[in-house]
Amino acid sequence: GIARRRAMATAEEVARLESFSTALAEHDSAWAALQAEKQAGWESDAVDWKWKQRDELFRGKVDRTQHRGLVPFTAKYVRFYREWMPRLSPELFGQPCAAGAPRRPLFVDIGAAPGGMCEYLVGDLGWRGHAFSLAPMDEGFGMQFSHPDLGYTDADLSVVGAWQDLLRLVPP
Repeated sequence: GIARRRAMATAEEVARLESFSTALAEHDSAWAALQAEKQAGWESDAVDWKWKQRDELFRGKVDRTQHRGLVPFTAKYVRFYREWMPRLSPELFGQPCAAGAPRRPLFVDIGAAPGGMCEYLVGDLGWRGHAFSLAPMDEGFGMQFSHPDLGYTDADLSVVGAWQDLLRLVPP
């Protein structure tokens, strides 16, 4: 799963990322504050206790590969996108494409599951696209939305170089 692939990252890659983060924190106060909050969260006994409590509550009740347990559906996300996207950019999200339009907008959704944004863009606006998300067997949520105008591929961006695979899979 994810832990095994992350463990495969070389010491050089980890050092490069840590060096980049340190340099960014030195020049960007917002990044520095975010990193301090992140570290405080990792070191929090209260957060640790809460996660242990949650794990115990759901032990044996969640199986994402069989869509049992905490697998979200798209409805709440679609409602959110219907309300907010036209407000944020009415020229982009204000009107659906005309039926049979020759050049419909193309999008890519990374981290797409369960598929609410895809359902909104394809189902409501008539766009076409490609979605990527972590597979259920790798602790991701399953994709709940499918449509002929939407391609889908399982993807794990924690694997070094995986982003290059995404570029090859998206149609021009």
